Amino acid sequence: MNEDVKVDIIGSGTLLFKREWYDDLDEWYDRCSNVSMDDIYVSFFARSKNIPRYVLAHKEGYLKHKEIKKEDNYVFDKYVNNDKVQTDFINIYFFIFFFKQKTAYEI
Repeated sequence: MNEDVKVDIIGSGTLLFKREWYDDLDEWYDRCSNVSMDDIYVSFFARSKNIPRYVLAHKEGYLKHKEIKKEDNYVFDKYVNNDKVQTDFINIYFFIFFFKQKTAYEI
């Protein structure tokens, strides 16, 4: 990736943010009904506070996946063929937020 790119949904695995941007971080788990949707929730709450999300420029191979073992239980593997909950959340809540300009607290 040769330049920083603004995105809607970020990967939270290597996320960096200022804690003071999220004055409600301690309430997130009470408001998030599904596990394994961290990327989507972090992105949604960031958008509700008008915090831009970027993938930063980096050289190929900068991040490497850990050794993959047969017994690993990855979220991707669990939902790759059944992502209805995640897709519905994005289609409903991102649509409402982006196009009707409601905040996460009004939904």
